[in-house]
Amino acid sequence: MKQITFSDLQQQSEQAAHSPRLRAHRNLHPDLSDPVQRLAIAMEPGTYVRPHRHPHTFELLTALSGRFLVLNFDDCGNVTRRVVLGEECKVLEMDAGIWHAVLSLDKGGVIFEVKHGRISPCLSTIPPRGRLLRTRQVL
Repeated sequence: MKQITFSDLQQQSEQAAHSPRLRAHRNLHPDLSDPVQRLAIAMEPGTYVRPHRHPHTFELLTALSGRFLVLNFDDCGNVTRRVVLGEECKVLEMDAGIWHAVLSLDKGGVIFEVKHGRISPCLSTIPPRGRLLRTRQVL
């Protein structure tokens, strides 16, 4: 049986706080070729997951601790939806192909994600720089 304990969450958050990217990952899937990715990501304020999408899979997110701002975008980089995960929403699932970004709002935040297959550069694409700059303006 695989599990993530409260002690694990605390240790992972401490690792993230001391990481240059302010993040630490804990995979439950055995390797990157696993057909379903399951992972906890500790994220400190000051870091975020850049806008991207997964054309081949949904993505399910839940806050294990802390709050996260999840933004959805249209193909032009305009924000279409804004949800605070861990506050007004506990679990969310995005359909395949939806542009999204995730920002950590609290120290000690850990988010859990589930999606099909491994991330591939040709399948998860960051919007052009101009779109990313517009994204930062709404944050």
